[in-house]
Amino acid sequence: MAIPQSAMAIQAATDPGVTLRLYEVEVPPERVPRIAEGQTPNVDTLRESIDFEGDGFGDIQAPFVSVVSGELIVEAAGLHVFRMSSDDGSRLFLDGPLVIDHDGRHSATSVDSAPIELSSGVHALRLEHFDHTGARVLRLEWKRPGSPAFELVAAPFVHTDRDLTRVTSPGFKRVEDGRRPGDGAPLSAVHPGWTLRTIRPEGFEPKVGAMTFLPDGRLVIGTFDPLQRDDRELPDIDSKRPDSLFAIANLDAEDPNDITVTEIATDVFEPTGLCVVDGTLYVAHRNSVDRLIDKDGDGFLETHETVGEGWEGWNYHQFAFGLSHTDGKLYTALSTAMAPPAWEGMVHNAGPNGPMRGGWIEIDIESGDTRVIAGGLRTPNGLGMLADGTMFHLDNQGTWMPTSVLAELIPGRFYGHYNW
Repeated sequence: MAIPQSAMAIQAATDPGVTLRLYEVEVPPERVPRIAEGQTPNVDTLRESIDFEGDGFGDIQAPFVSVVSGELIVEAAGLHVFRMSSDDGSRLFLDGPLVIDHDGRHSATSVDSAPIELSSGVHALRLEHFDHTGARVLRLEWKRPGSPAFELVAAPFVHTDRDLTRVTSPGFKRVEDGRRPGDGAPLSAVHPGWTLRTIRPEGFEPKVGAMTFLPDGRLVIGTFDPLQRDDRELPDIDSKRPDSLFAIANLDAEDPNDITVTEIATDVFEPTGLCVVDGTLYVAHRNSVDRLIDKDGDGFLETHETVGEGWEGWNYHQFAFGLSHTDGKLYTALSTAMAPPAWEGMVHNAGPNGPMRGGWIEIDIESGDTRVIAGGLRTPNGLGMLADGTMFHLDNQGTWMPTSVLAELIPGRFYGHYNW
């Protein structure tokens, strides 16, 4: 078998097979619906071939929507014919265009495509399918140039992204069904009472993990470019390049190119919390909460003083989320570790984790005393505080956690995620 050179680079960064994602929906569809963006699937798995029937889909209840994605590797250019079998409806897309439309409610039947001229190399592959009840089937075969018969589309002729953290969540998923944005459909723009403006010069496009304003009106942002795991190994987070803090000035400029950006600190690691207390900037990052000081007066915060620490940070999914302050105290929240299913260092994605991980953290600014005031968090990537000091957190879905939790901080409370 001769794999085209153009496909060899793809294989180096991918896994053989396809990604299968399944989404439970509340109302049985008549045709393949469009899943609203921004939702995690109920099932997300790597499969060697596109051949699913009955229990082969996985642990999911009808009605559901299937989305199969990957890269099709064509060995020899020429005319190819595809055969798609499904129960219920299905659609096949190659490099964007629809090539087989086998939609609607029906039993297991097959439809062949017209002959398609494909060049050798890599082609984007996507299948959409739904099952409303009863039997369930989805299968894709192809007849390559010179081949007398159809054969399954399978590895090594399909590959899919390797850098996947296959996060899933329970519950029904929303579909695009013509309802208004904000009323069962995703928002398409900001509220008409707000104005959306670009506050960065052209070419400055960082990934942002934290923001706060300095007393002089400049906006400080922390860059955030996390590493991800694949289905077998964890990334070496100690090899990651440090992140930076930038100060953005002249935010009211009509021309975005009149806005200025200045690096004011580096050697921070995935900063996800920033706040200013009495004119001093504090940052929450992977292993600590630090006070940043400009001792020589040049505008660069070269001095980092640790204010709170004591938690582990060996895993790519262990962050210190958010940073709030009140009455001489700082507050942050720590996420927990995750690992591939086959990785031997963790029993499962719920643990084990070291002390403080999965906890609300309170830090006394003056003494540095650091303690856990509540536990059972998983990925608390949003903290908030009301004017009266009442605090809240948001949490992602996961083991023992429903989707998109919003909870008030009550000291001593356990919020449901076991870390052992």
